[in-house]
Amino acid sequence: MDIITVSDTAITQIKEYFSTHEKKPIRMVKMTGCGGTSLVMTLDEATDKDIKVIKEDLEFIIDQELIDLVGNIDIDFSTEYEIYHIKSEKELPRGEGGCATCPSCS
Repeated sequence: MDIITVSDTAITQIKEYFSTHEKKPIRMVKMTGCGGTSLVMTLDEATDKDIKVIKEDLEFIIDQELIDLVGNIDIDFSTEYEIYHIKSEKELPRGEGGCATCPSCS
């Protein structure tokens, strides 16, 4: 199994974005907020510590430590809700304390 799997719908959506924006590598990162930890995509440059995965001429990058933490990643796109769904093989840590613990909510 691939480290990163990307659905055809997600590939199409990402390519559509890059049709009007500068094409850059897509970094997978872990983000923790009030609702817990999730995986997100951001545009970035690769480093020596990154694993690179090419899918249909799109470059996805991920740090080896994050791969060890989350396992394989599946990326999909919901056309109904116009949102990416990013799932990890391993369960991500849950948030602690609820919304009041987030600086932007207090």
